Amino acid sequence: MFYDVNRVTYEKLRKIVSEQKPYANTTNVYPLGAREYSNRHFRLREDGSMDCFYSNRTTRDEVETGVRVEKPWDTKFATIYPDNTIVLNKSTNAQSENLILQNMLHMHVFHEKARGGTVMREGMDTMHPAFDGLRLNLATHESIEPYVVNVRKLDKKLGKEFLKPYEEFKKIASILIDPMSDEGIHETLSDLKMEYENQTNLLKFITFKNLIDQNRYVDAGVWLANKLNLNYLNWSSSTLGDRFKSLLRQAIATKTDKFLLSSTNIPFKLQPIEGGKYFPTSTWGYVIVQNNEVKQRF
Repeated sequence: MFYDVNRVTYEKLRKIVSEQKPYANTTNVYPLGAREYSNRHFRLREDGSMDCFYSNRTTRDEVETGVRVEKPWDTKFATIYPDNTIVLNKSTNAQSENLILQNMLHMHVFHEKARGGTVMREGMDTMHPAFDGLRLNLATHESIEPYVVNVRKLDKKLGKEFLKPYEEFKKIASILIDPMSDEGIHETLSDLKMEYENQTNLLKFITFKNLIDQNRYVDAGVWLANKLNLNYLNWSSSTLGDRFKSLLRQAIATKTDKFLLSSTNIPFKLQPIEGGKYFPTSTWGYVIVQNNEVKQRF
């Protein structure tokens, strides 16, 4: 699959531009591989860069001309520059996008939960986590700007001290939620979504910690149920009943500590690894720093 898109370089794409006509009704849109697969295409920009897409070409044409509003699945996944470098522009956790990148880069590209997201690997020595701002040389697969992958290592003693104030929540949250009706639980979740404006903001780990710190134990319990979609809570009309409350009691007992620890750096030590080198799996994730800035992982 995608074998027609093989080891892409800026020079190869410039050759396509010089030897092939752009797609019909366009002036700057060319195939990434075989011409009949027009969803895999690139768009030559005025500065010489080339935006790469894996989306319906005619739909993207309408986005470019302002006829259609851009959707997440219409956006470019990478940009290739005249200095023969590539920048990833969005998460590529879809298997098809990983496969097309794998052939473009001639590297293994895969999404691995244990390593926190999309990973690009060549042999045993070269490994890059995909993140916003990563720019690779297409010939050497080296990062243009240095970065550091900091592996989060839990200090068990500090972790225990950090979690101690949250024992009360674990003891009484279920007691407070057990008498609530399905309607009351759905209403609580609806209020939380309005308070935090959208599901993405609501599901941040720091939100869970803040709700407990404010002694909003019912809200924190519903946050946890929402995060785990217990008994299909996220379906607004779902019937919850005793099974939901049983699952929630179990989740409060087994998931609270992990989610609280995920909200902070306090009980962690960072093990720095030079960007581009092999980095191990981590239960607690990573902090990627480039130019003194923490980068957003894809």
